[in-house]
Amino acid sequence: MAMGATDSLAGQSPKPRTRYQTSPTENLAVARTVILATVFLLRGNLLANTLLLNTGTSFSRTRLPAIAGQIARRANPARTAASNHSQRHQTKDGMRSRRKKHPNWPYRGLWLAIISAMLVYVGVQTLIGGMTFAKRSTGSDWGLAFVSSLLDATIATWFVAVGASIGSFLNVVAYRLPLGRKIGGHSGCPYCGSSIRARDNIPVLAWVRLRGRCRVCRLPISVQYPLVELGVAIVFFIVYLSEFLSTGGNLPGVRGNSIGVSGLARIADPWLLGLRLTVYLFALSGLIAAALIAVRRRAVPLTLFLWCLVPVSVAAMVDPQVIVVRWREAAADGFVEARLDALTSLLCGAVAGMAVARVLAPLLYRHFDRSLMSSDPATAGARQFCGSMAVAGCLVGWQSVVSMTFVLLMAASLCCWLIGIFVRPKLVSRFARVSDLTVWVWLGLLLFRAMWKPIYGLELLPDSIPVVVRQLLGLLLLAIGTVFFVAVAPAAESESQPSEPDPDSDSDEDWEDDEAQESLNGSTAG
Repeated sequence: MAMGATDSLAGQSPKPRTRYQTSPTENLAVARTVILATVFLLRGNLLANTLLLNTGTSFSRTRLPAIAGQIARRANPARTAASNHSQRHQTKDGMRSRRKKHPNWPYRGLWLAIISAMLVYVGVQTLIGGMTFAKRSTGSDWGLAFVSSLLDATIATWFVAVGASIGSFLNVVAYRLPLGRKIGGHSGCPYCGSSIRARDNIPVLAWVRLRGRCRVCRLPISVQYPLVELGVAIVFFIVYLSEFLSTGGNLPGVRGNSIGVSGLARIADPWLLGLRLTVYLFALSGLIAAALIAVRRRAVPLTLFLWCLVPVSVAAMVDPQVIVVRWREAAADGFVEARLDALTSLLCGAVAGMAVARVLAPLLYRHFDRSLMSSDPATAGARQFCGSMAVAGCLVGWQSVVSMTFVLLMAASLCCWLIGIFVRPKLVSRFARVSDLTVWVWLGLLLFRAMWKPIYGLELLPDSIPVVVRQLLGLLLLAIGTVFFVAVAPAAESESQPSEPDPDSDSDEDWEDDEAQESLNGSTAG
């Protein structure tokens, strides 16, 4: 029976195959798999495009976590917000435990250095003040000397704090201006794009407190930012010592007081002194920003020099006495005549500065376009050097442009010589444009203005020689100084630059040079 049934079944023709029927659950699983595969492919394509965009730049291994985190945040904002909230608490707990185990000794040492510097300054000012009061008929008054020294220390601290804050702003200007971006806006991490908090934006102190890393992504922030902030703070302190504390005694034709006690209490005309300092510091900050751009082999926008000249012109229209050295000895009378005379002095200074730069350009920038209209690097360097010299010429007058340029050449040669000897090549692999005098104009102006009256009083030639002949002889001396600078600066650059780029170097700590990386990051560090 079983055999018959088997034979009968074997003899029957097979039924036609039907389409496989799927259940709704299986359809949902298949759709979910397809969607997940598509999402992963899109994320992989975005990461590949990001890597291709960064080809040619210093793309190190430390940026991969930042880019992956940015892709995840764009894909799922809700989950990112929740994870950031939990990660923030974990980070705070981790940082607290880390602080207990490993105290931030550099941060504590920085505060100790600041307090020690203030105490030393107060002590020196008290000693100078007591010795000054001892020369009077009333005798020494150490209590008054101590109080006046505290007042001077307060004003000096204000100058340093404002200088450090302006240095932080100049970092942003030098980073965004060549890229054509707006200077305003909040500061952010260049890697994760997170906004920097107010307590993390304190110049120098915040960088040391965070150990040079972002609070969120923990990626390194360039040491250039605190160095620029500290450098500008020192520049403002030098201006305070040379011009404010002496009430303008370093300027020719200005009757100031010796550096000593209570500069604020001895100011005869605080309005004029404040206006002169504001104009001078504004122009000096603009020249420092131009130097930060030029040192990275970028073209300095000419609008930066125009913005430096605007406050000088406005201040000259408000009070013509802002001009220290006029273009002629005879003073103009009348309201309108005095202001026209002040504007003429500024124009003559700017023309003299550009003329001296134009004369020295063939020695400094080989094979540049004589019309200064080309876009090649040599012509761009000569053009921005002329712009920076025009700003410096407005501040010193046409009579002192040659002397200021000589101080500039000597200071730049000394700095290039020190860079070639003491600075390691790896540290200046990307900061190698030291042969451009635009980098050193601010230093020459600072040193010359601090020693203006002694230099102005030097009589190297007899008075019978006309001023024009003196300027021509000064140009010959400048040519010799320029040849010496050209011989020193390229040697410093060749010793500073490595022969081949190091792939393992921390080049990600420097400013980003690629606009693709800038568009990916979305914000800059300030």
